[in-house]
Amino acid sequence: MAEGMPNDTNAEEYPYSMGTTAAVNTVLNLIQSEPLRCDVVLINVATIARNCLNVDDKLTNNFANVVDEIEKVENILVDNLNTSSLTSPVILWYIAPYEKIVPANFLRPVTGARQKLALLRLALTRWIRDRHNKENIKGKVRIRYEVLSPHIQTKYQLAAFVRSLRTANNLIMISNYSVDFHLAEVFPHFILVECYTGKQVTPKEFGEKVFKNPLIPFNMVSHVIFGDKELIKPAGTVGEKKRIVELASKERWNMHTQQFVYDSIRQHFRKLFDLKDM
Repeated sequence: MAEGMPNDTNAEEYPYSMGTTAAVNTVLNLIQSEPLRCDVVLINVATIARNCLNVDDKLTNNFANVVDEIEKVENILVDNLNTSSLTSPVILWYIAPYEKIVPANFLRPVTGARQKLALLRLALTRWIRDRHNKENIKGKVRIRYEVLSPHIQTKYQLAAFVRSLRTANNLIMISNYSVDFHLAEVFPHFILVECYTGKQVTPKEFGEKVFKNPLIPFNMVSHVIFGDKELIKPAGTVGEKKRIVELASKERWNMHTQQFVYDSIRQHFRKLFDLKDM
């Protein structure tokens, strides 16, 4: 049984996969307690697939489980958003061809369970594409399904989708792909909701979440240098990363602007800085 898949005894406790349940419960609480922070809910379909994946099961069964979970999550979010004080809330489901967005030399190898997840994502991409550009309206809730294009960074594509919605741009995201978190650079009213824990993570906490180090702010440069566990391998060597952590601590990067951090990396690690436009 894959991580996140509830067994029969937990079926009542976890109406969805365990990871999704924790995230959805947090979003529902936010809709009820702070609805003005929730006018756009972005959900990465690949994250739902990760939560549901059973590596010992057939692709067709995994696909059916993910689609069922998406429909259940959508229904409960619609019910709660329709009874909220929001005037025109949006649920935006999206899926991205990350292996064609991130250059190959930055990618982690796709092996084992990642291979099965990649095949599942491909099948789900076809399913989302059938709904692409077909806005569905349930009550006052607008529902969009978007397939991202290759070779364009996810933050630019997601930003364009969000701007087209003409909302107040208060975003909640469910995603385990760190490249998506850069969207917070465009929309500062941004909350990431973790799967499995349901924890709310603000942009200032992304460095600790992604790099396991609160001294390193999360931005395009640090992301390339330190990588992440899902998709991007570190470009910096062990020695370079150690020196960068020391510099971040000395200069207190987490107390400064992104431009200050960029200028410091450019001055001391110019070769790594130039990799940021991956």
